[in-house]
Amino acid sequence: MNRRALVSLGSNLGDRRANLRRALALLEREPTLRLIAVSALLRTAPHGKCAAGGWFLNAAALLETELGIGELGHLLARLENRLGRRADRRRRDHARRLDLDLLLLGRLCDTENGYRVPHPRLTERPFILAPAAEIAPKILVPTTGRTIARHLRDFNH
Repeated sequence: MNRRALVSLGSNLGDRRANLRRALALLEREPTLRLIAVSALLRTAPHGKCAAGGWFLNAAALLETELGIGELGHLLARLENRLGRRADRRRRDHARRLDLDLLLLGRLCDTENGYRVPHPRLTERPFILAPAAEIAPKILVPTTGRTIARHLRDFNH
């Protein structure tokens, strides 16, 4: 059964725009995925453990797939590593060439092989909500029963 997957993309190291373009090209070529939509790029300030790093470029991608949570999570991790993420994990400033996070997979609420949907901090991060709302405003977050767009509006008020 095909499900819609919502994935966030972020980069704050190196040529951020090129990093995101390469990641999207890899997602598009992946035979187990169908890329449906991609948001515009959003420039955001680093925060939390990444505060010492540079500004981020963030985006969201809407995909269709038959993969499960663990399979899709592992695929995203392989793509991150292919584009240099493994080396980035040793950086003290937490900067990264590429960060791919599985946000939602259909209406699933589960954890599989260390990957959890919905993403546990999805509704707390405007840099994830804004690009996601651009391409998938009506998608429901199954744990809250509210749309991505509603969560973004609530965050902004």
